[in-house]
Amino acid sequence: MKNTLIQLFERDLTSLKKQLKKFKNHYSIWLTQGEISNSSGHLTLHLCGNFRSFIGNIIGKTNYIRDRHLKFNSPPVSISTLEKLIDITAEEVEKLFLDYPLPTFKKTTQ
Repeated sequence: MKNTLIQLFERDLTSLKKQLKKFKNHYSIWLTQGEISNSSGHLTLHLCGNFRSFIGNIIGKTNYIRDRHLKFNSPPVSISTLEKLIDITAEEVEKLFLDYPLPTFKKTTQ
């Protein structure tokens, strides 16, 4: 089960990085248009924050402090900075899954 969870998170976070690389420049990643109210950059911050908060802090007790307001109001950062954040998130999630016994996940998620 642990390996499956790690593979799923790695697959999806890798996919997120690939999607970010498709933007022509880092300015376009922060744009919204029409009925789209959240930019890809802010959604990336939000996803990484959610993973780090729930999986890291709530399950793994990592002391990560989530600042939801800051994520949606922070100034634009580069795509490489977002990629580094995705890498940090993936490393933290993988470490948690490898370090914690399976019963921890069952008890925490019931």
